[in-house]
Amino acid sequence: MRTLNHKTQLFLLILLVAVGQMTQTIYIPAIPNMAASLHVHEGAIQHVMAAYLLTYGISQLIYGPVSDRTGRRPVILAGMGIFIAATFLTLTTRQLPLLVLASALQGAGTGVAGVMARTMPRDLYDGGHLRQANSLLNMGILVSPLLAPLLGGVLNTFWGWRACFGFLLALCTGVTLCLWRFMPETRP
Repeated sequence: MRTLNHKTQLFLLILLVAVGQMTQTIYIPAIPNMAASLHVHEGAIQHVMAAYLLTYGISQLIYGPVSDRTGRRPVILAGMGIFIAATFLTLTTRQLPLLVLASALQGAGTGVAGVMARTMPRDLYDGGHLRQANSLLNMGILVSPLLAPLLGGVLNTFWGWRACFGFLLALCTGVTLCLWRFMPETRP
């Protein structure tokens, strides 16, 4: 079996992608509590996910070309900065429209992960190593949104629905600090 180089960068990239994937599903078990807290019906909470997914997709069209011009590292840090600010807003909002706006900003921030998941492995690897790195990255993409509702259910049960977003804030802040410290520029 071949050993991969750049293990730290690949691990950080998996964590980066996991933040975005977990954001989509972590609060699903908390929807009834969110609706009660915000004084809306449960169906209205679905606007939160719709706003996230819309901006997540659109932002990828922007991050790709910008990262080709300015580099991967500053674009990742900017996207994660947007996500951190938006997630802080989710913790403080008391109204559904602001929660939807914050979720849209979260999507705009983590859209950088979707682009970098496809771009950075090609910067770091080629041939069989690229296939191996993409396989590991895809496992992170698939597993994190499956584990997120379980974690969200526990957080919601013991600390309320805002704990789901508090966890995302802590996770993203930690990942961003690690990216800032350990992720070099990979753009050729």
